[in-house]
Amino acid sequence: MPGPQKKQKPGTADAAAASAVPAVSASRAPRSGPRSTNDLKRQLADCTAQLAQRDAELAVIASIQQGMGAELNFQAIIDLVGNELRKVFGTNEVCIRWWDEPANLIHYLYEFEHGERLNVPPAAPTPGGVFETMVRTRQPSVLRNLAEMTAAGIGLIEGTQQSLSIVQVPIIGIERVLGLLLIENYEREDAFSAADVRLLQTIAASMGAALENARLLEETQQALAQQTATAEVLQVISSSVSDTQPVFDKILESCRHLFAADALFIQLLGQDGHLHLGAYSGRWREQMERAYPLPLSGSAAELAIRDRSALHYPDILGGADVPAGLRRAVERTGLGAASMMIAPMLWEGRGIGTINVSRRPPRPFADKEIALLKTFADQAVIAIQNARLFNETKEALEQQKASAEVLRVIGGSMADANPVFEAIAAACEHLFEGRFVGINLIDERGGLYLAASRSPAGREFDREALAQHFATAPTRISGT
Repeated sequence: MPGPQKKQKPGTADAAAASAVPAVSASRAPRSGPRSTNDLKRQLADCTAQLAQRDAELAVIASIQQGMGAELNFQAIIDLVGNELRKVFGTNEVCIRWWDEPANLIHYLYEFEHGERLNVPPAAPTPGGVFETMVRTRQPSVLRNLAEMTAAGIGLIEGTQQSLSIVQVPIIGIERVLGLLLIENYEREDAFSAADVRLLQTIAASMGAALENARLLEETQQALAQQTATAEVLQVISSSVSDTQPVFDKILESCRHLFAADALFIQLLGQDGHLHLGAYSGRWREQMERAYPLPLSGSAAELAIRDRSALHYPDILGGADVPAGLRRAVERTGLGAASMMIAPMLWEGRGIGTINVSRRPPRPFADKEIALLKTFADQAVIAIQNARLFNETKEALEQQKASAEVLRVIGGSMADANPVFEAIAAACEHLFEGRFVGINLIDERGGLYLAASRSPAGREFDREALAQHFATAPTRISGT
């Protein structure tokens, strides 16, 4: 049953009906067909492009992650990512840098400009600069033009060119920023889109864990290899107490393996004040052997010994702080462009030599490598001092034995001095490694005569000739 109808004000229904007509008419009016279709097509095209871009990004990320999953070597992961980024962005201006937080140094592990790989020594980040800002905020940095780069305090690496736009993205590990990805454009400003930045951020995020795992594994393996190498050197030291050469050879062998070095040598400071080649490993042996001995004065060895610290030259031929003597020596031997580190061998504050390690092409040595070379230098000193003490002790014992033998002959030959002279001559020949030993006595007339002598096997005629000489032409002693 319908309910009672409410009383309406005059004209209300007509007004409602009148207002309903245009509303219905409006709802039934057709929209503009062509404009609606174009909007939908544009939206569809945009979505399709975004999906295609995302698919491409995911494909790149999957490829990189697959490669990183199969590769455990730290530098190999760096190279893999760098090579993929060059392909994806179609550019040769890609850089990957690693931050050594304890030393506050940035290492340029993958540095490409115009398709050429650069060797750049480690450098401290600019205080308050872009990298320190990324460490603090963990956000990317996009510098769209030269004015923004200047305002941000971006400087040029020596020997490189100025780009027009830069994007930098931090590589973030579990607890800290590990480094950065950097791409430059030398042809146009504002070259990087939001999609480019997003892709770099995703790749950087996937790199973080892989690099930390690889670095941890690599550091563990390096520590084990270093401990093994130092233990092997100590073993050689203990088994070669009287001879330093096996120890030197083992030290250079270990350095070649641990530092991926090309030329390694040990210099010993002689009594003549010159450096002598104690051991060598690598190419250019003949050139090196011909170059020695070298004066200590003006050499890099002199600096290392004087300062009592290791020296590091990231680029011998190109570095501004390389001693002229070292540069000339490298040019003379034909070693070419290389990095070198030199550790002094010190004993009781006195320099006795150096260990030199070089590798090509120039690749700076890490602080850990320099510290390890100093350890090897200390071991070389131990070997030298062990050999010296052993030989001195051996000589002292032989001298005591020789003296005891002469005394024994004296006690058994009271009436005849000739056996005593023969024993003394034999002892002198052995102790002094003499080619000829003679004992001369003065006779009643003040002349000399040969009382006893020793000569090498097959040279006995020397004794007869000298005896005849003294017998026929006695030498007078002045003042007798």
